[in-house]
Amino acid sequence: MATKKARYYRALNQELKKRGFRGQVLNGYEALKPSDHREYQADYRDVVDINGASFERLARISCNLDRNNSAAIGVNNSVRDTVVGSVGIQVEPMPLDRNGEVDPVLTKKISMMWTKFLRNAEVTGLNFAQLQRLASLHWAREGEVFFQVITHKSRDIGNKFPFILQMIPGDMIPNLTDKELGIYSGIKVNRWNRPVGYYFKKGTYSFSVTDCQYVDANSIIHLVNRRSIKEKRGIPMITSAIPSITDLAEYSEAEVIKAKQSASLVFAVYKDDPDHGGGFLPDFDDDDEDSPEEQAAKTAAQLEAERIKEIRRDDDRAEMHIKPGTSMMNLQPNERIDLIKSDLPASNLEKYRANILKDIATATGVNYSSLSRNYDGNYSSQRQGLIDSWKTAEGNQNEFASQLVEKTYQKFIETCQEHGFLPASDEGLIDNANYTFPVMPWIDPAKEANAKRVLNESGLKSKQELIRENGGNPDETFAQLKREEEMGFGIPKTIADVRTLELEDEAKNDEVVGN
Repeated sequence: MATKKARYYRALNQELKKRGFRGQVLNGYEALKPSDHREYQADYRDVVDINGASFERLARISCNLDRNNSAAIGVNNSVRDTVVGSVGIQVEPMPLDRNGEVDPVLTKKISMMWTKFLRNAEVTGLNFAQLQRLASLHWAREGEVFFQVITHKSRDIGNKFPFILQMIPGDMIPNLTDKELGIYSGIKVNRWNRPVGYYFKKGTYSFSVTDCQYVDANSIIHLVNRRSIKEKRGIPMITSAIPSITDLAEYSEAEVIKAKQSASLVFAVYKDDPDHGGGFLPDFDDDDEDSPEEQAAKTAAQLEAERIKEIRRDDDRAEMHIKPGTSMMNLQPNERIDLIKSDLPASNLEKYRANILKDIATATGVNYSSLSRNYDGNYSSQRQGLIDSWKTAEGNQNEFASQLVEKTYQKFIETCQEHGFLPASDEGLIDNANYTFPVMPWIDPAKEANAKRVLNESGLKSKQELIRENGGNPDETFAQLKREEEMGFGIPKTIADVRTLELEDEAKNDEVVGN
């Protein structure tokens, strides 16, 4: 039977045909065709309104999953490890002179001041690597995190250099919207939809601008994960995967409950002769006169028999749970006992779990093998899966670097110029820098190293590029190699070089023995 909605669309389609549209408007796309078995949810409201009404709840759901769900924790940890790694995104100052050449004197000066900031980057005492790792978790889990730039010295926060950040979680921004004032979800924007200021809660609850502290946008760095240009606030990276994560958790819990129940011994007592009177105790002969002791025992036995009858499901079977240390009673004639067998673990459990984890990996862009800890497959399949997920990781790296690391470095340079530590210069010269990101891990080190050697020898990549891809600093690497060479620790390049060194060592040993 057609639903009311389907009948409506059919009538509308007929009306359109009468007017010359011939159904092309509705049926041009499969998704627009009415169906009794399929229903699409469409919401044409402004994304700002939707996000403003539900952001806080969405963030709370994601935070709760991050505390209690292994799949959600795995996704967020994967984002952190692939975006910033163990040491964070590295900044290599490379200020340029008027000729576009790197200024070595200025490079050294900036590097020394930048190192001071790295050691104490956040007001609570976090260094810049720790700040990045924690910020990436907030970014993945809640969809956003804020940073206030503080450009003065303070003994309370221990910054000897006049530049430090204060990390502010997203729940400090109120769900405050006033379109007449240009405020959307606690963020004030201009007519170009560009943020010009942020409202932060003074207390636990803030219902108006008077209950909030306003901070100019120039002093705020907003690290945010967006899915639409209209969104002012961020959404958790697991948003689209939350239903799958919840389904997996509920299904796993149900299987655990079934397993616990099956671990208890459950048996059934069956009667081969239904006409036989049931019970676990033999019948007593009422013809004989009982002594007081026998009568008392008989009464107790009858009460026990009545209790056992209460647990019987029908006349032919009774079920009981046996606790540890319980002794079996004597069965009546024609009664037998069978253990109720369990079909656990379920045969489809692993397949179902794998499929759900693949859906979660697809929705979040993380590597399925890393999420499931399943590394079955050959080198080619593992590498292809890693490459596919690393495309998402590289995009996240660029987003994270452009929103937080680059803006932090630019504001650092501006602060140094304002305090007279650095000379004023044109934009894009003095704040020029190289950024080193975590690299895709090796599956087969020998194959990976050989591929990079070929790229270098063919001129497609320089040694500096390869060093940066490995997470190193070219200047520091070259300097270290030079020191090792001067100390006699040069690394042989070929097997022939290795054999030459071995022969030289043998000759030296022979000379020592001869003397």
